[in-house]
Amino acid sequence: MDQPLRKWLAARLKSQRQLLGMTQAVVAERCGICTRYYQKLEKGLVNASLDVALRLAHVLAFSLDAYHNETGD
Repeated sequence: MDQPLRKWLAARLKSQRQLLGMTQAVVAERCGICTRYYQKLEKGLVNASLDVALRLAHVLAFSLDAYHNETGD
């Protein structure tokens, strides 16, 4: 995952989580990942596998296609 995509995902995770009123722990649990890993994803410190990114998008109700729509990349 390249840095612009990682930063976009981090920002999207945080904004969607807050919009839905969920805690980091709840999102992590619903995605089957540990809370610490989710926190690192939300800060843009680590990459997400495609599987994890898809689970996050499902739980937080957004499309990964939005990256291309919003950035043109």
